[in-house]
Amino acid sequence: MSPVRWLWRVPHRWFIAVACAIPLGCAIDTQLTLTEPQQWMLAAAVWFVVLAVLPELPRDRRLVLLCFLPLIFLAELLLSHGLGWYVYRLENIPPWIIPAHGIVFLTALLILPVQGVFVVMGLAAASAALAAAAVGARATACPLYTSPSPRDRTRSRMPSSA
Repeated sequence: MSPVRWLWRVPHRWFIAVACAIPLGCAIDTQLTLTEPQQWMLAAAVWFVVLAVLPELPRDRRLVLLCFLPLIFLAELLLSHGLGWYVYRLENIPPWIIPAHGIVFLTALLILPVQGVFVVMGLAAASAALAAAAVGARATACPLYTSPSPRDRTRSRMPSSA
């Protein structure tokens, strides 16, 4: 049995491991100034954890996790790049972020009933839709004149009666 499965099968072991691993991963990423290839190596380790737990999940929870991961990726894109609510240090979404969200989600799967997971997924989907609408509104709500163009110097756009 893999160490990840050993942790997963006893919830308190899993919680302790997650409580230690996530701050450690963040510290590694921020304190060691990882290059992009090193970020991908960290991502591979985090993906390994997510994929090692996948066979342990009942079919419905496996499906929920597989739906959650693309949603959280879209949310990261919308919130960081689309809305600019936060910026990552290297101006990219570190590749380990998405599977790390998966680990947090897996932790919630250990304690929530299946119906609660679907409620959380519904809220996440609604939040993503609202964020997408906000990005769309921001992109289309531009002022009529954002800056003078070269032709503004040569002639007026205003009618002569103005």
